[in-house]
Amino acid sequence: MQTKGTTEMERRNFLKCASLCGAGLLGLGTAALTAGNADGTNQKASPPLACDINSKIDPRDAPWTHLGWQKHGVVRFNGSEARQTLHAELYFIGGEWEYNNSQMPYLVYIPERKRLILAASVDKPATKATAVFSDDFGKTWTKPTRMHTNTVGNPDLGAATQLTYLGNGKLIIGSESRYWSSTDFGQTWTDYAPVPLGSEGKMMYPWDPMLVDKDPETGKVIRLVETRYKENGRFDTPEYFSQGCVRFSTGDGKTWSKEINVPQWKGANEIVLCRAKNGDMVAACRTDNSIQFLGLDNDQFSGLATSVSKDNGYTWSGPNPVYAWGRHHPHMITMPDGDIVMTYVVRNGYIADKNGLCRFGIEAVVSKDNGATWDLDHKYILASNNSTMKNGRENWGSPQSTSSVLLPDGSLLTAFGTGVRNVPAQTLWKMDVALVKWRPDSKPVDSQDTLRRAPYSSDLRNKFDLDSIP
Repeated sequence: MQTKGTTEMERRNFLKCASLCGAGLLGLGTAALTAGNADGTNQKASPPLACDINSKIDPRDAPWTHLGWQKHGVVRFNGSEARQTLHAELYFIGGEWEYNNSQMPYLVYIPERKRLILAASVDKPATKATAVFSDDFGKTWTKPTRMHTNTVGNPDLGAATQLTYLGNGKLIIGSESRYWSSTDFGQTWTDYAPVPLGSEGKMMYPWDPMLVDKDPETGKVIRLVETRYKENGRFDTPEYFSQGCVRFSTGDGKTWSKEINVPQWKGANEIVLCRAKNGDMVAACRTDNSIQFLGLDNDQFSGLATSVSKDNGYTWSGPNPVYAWGRHHPHMITMPDGDIVMTYVVRNGYIADKNGLCRFGIEAVVSKDNGATWDLDHKYILASNNSTMKNGRENWGSPQSTSSVLLPDGSLLTAFGTGVRNVPAQTLWKMDVALVKWRPDSKPVDSQDTLRRAPYSSDLRNKFDLDSIP
């Protein structure tokens, strides 16, 4: 609501800042932004949550002392019962790199070599793809190396989008215009093939790994499935929408079928796939900003939905909404018992702390019915952090991307980007990469389904106060 003497731009800036952390715009009001007690005295600081990462980092540009793996906790919800803290480990690996900025992490596990590859886009002199390797299940990592350089030694691969392991030492990356390939377990990369434009002549944008179908007897790759998306109109206008699409390669990723503009994916982008235990294909989609966020010019209000195909990816169910806003960048792993674990970032929806600082997180939910429903009442918080920024830069502390692999011991290794080390003195928004090693809990939970049954756009489903965790 515009007040006398307040310009439209000032109103918009206020709404943008307040709503970045789930306050103000959707009816929370300003109570959560008030610091201290009602009488003006300071409140006693509570100990950080087990999943907190602010307490486990060094400030940007400070000598790094938090080296290697640290003790960490993953908070698991149990419906109406007491929340549980699960043992986990945190590795703030991006803080150890010499680069100022590292983002968009992608993880793959190569079983033949018992090798992990973590790829990220890092700066100096420009933001380009870099990789580190671990041959001891993530305990130690090599120093980062550029994934490809040109004839004069300058890095020329921008990002490791779609990083996918095909088997027998072969990996593939899909950028906006080129595919890149490695045949030596990720040690070296070559420019592989051009990326075909969409059928309308439009660019199709990549993000998530491909789905690899293999012959169950020979292990040979018989099909690759990739998702991309197209943009239509100008972002942050009522006419804008993204269009998710899918296409297939029955060869080695050099030639592709004509893409299918999936009707049910109108308004969806950055779509990750997995194969459910019953054979269905499950897609987790970032959804476009809903209409109440128009005018903020901020894509961090995107939501999260899933979709299922029962005919090998040719037709898809309508979107099953998970969160209306503030959660996206999903990744999925199908566990040996058939559970599907989906990780995602929380960029909006956590209520601000008592000092008015926005909060962010990495969460996970589980489906026990092949992706048909998701157990929001028993979700996991893998990591949480407060932004140290205000005055229009709150979202500099936000996370970006999740990528997980299943390790041989049954644990999960989840990589994510985070802006937790950004400080007010900075003039550029910089990211870092972190890892959490954790294990979904197998203990029984209560039958609570309040959140799962709550309306998709409701505050009950989309807002959460970290201070409510005991």
